[in-house]
Amino acid sequence: MSDDDRMTSEAGEANDAEELAEQRTEWAKERTEEAEERTDWAQERTLLAEERTFSAWVRTGITAIAAGVGIAKLLTSAAWPWITRAIGVIFVLAGMGAYLVAFWRYRQQYAPMKAERVDVIPLWALGLIILALLITAVLAVLLILEL
Repeated sequence: MSDDDRMTSEAGEANDAEELAEQRTEWAKERTEEAEERTDWAQERTLLAEERTFSAWVRTGITAIAAGVGIAKLLTSAAWPWITRAIGVIFVLAGMGAYLVAFWRYRQQYAPMKAERVDVIPLWALGLIILALLITAVLAVLLILEL
């Protein structure tokens, strides 16, 4: 093999190596973009899961309060009416507890999600909702106790 052939062969190998390096760089960029997109989707799924959990706690609280009022008002016992009232109040208090747990759990995840720049519901808005529900629960207790 002559010197010219050898130089041409080495130049071809250098070109192939450069093309391969460029191709690998391109693949790496594509994979990085795909990974970032998957991360964004994961953050959105986490946010949706937190909102579902919040609404489940609120739904549980509403159900407990409705059950408490129903027990106290529909199951009146002539012998011991205070028992049905007490059970009703206990259910309403459990519902209030569920509201507080809903807010507490969401607040725990709020800061990490906010740090990741996920579009979360502001705490003040959820706080107002929980406050309104707590006021309604207090009114339910007053209804049960007939004050």
